[in-house]
Amino acid sequence: MAERISLLLSSALAVSLLAVRIAATHQWEYRFLVWNLFLAWVPYACAVAVDRLPRAPLARRDDRAAVRGLRKSRSGLGLT
Repeated sequence: MAERISLLLSSALAVSLLAVRIAATHQWEYRFLVWNLFLAWVPYACAVAVDRLPRAPLARRDDRAAVRGLRKSRSGLGLT
């Protein structure tokens, strides 16, 4: 949680410094940095969303044995 807050605060600081620069110089040259910052947050948000998904239970021993048997039968047919 602390990592998320520090990332959010550093992003807010970057945007606010850019806003101060634009207000002081009246030049919009570096406005693309806001878009880059947004694009940097997209994979992070996706990773957090995936991390919050419920995890499937581990496969039962019977299922793993069935998969091994399937692999053996496929190798006997020359399909591997």
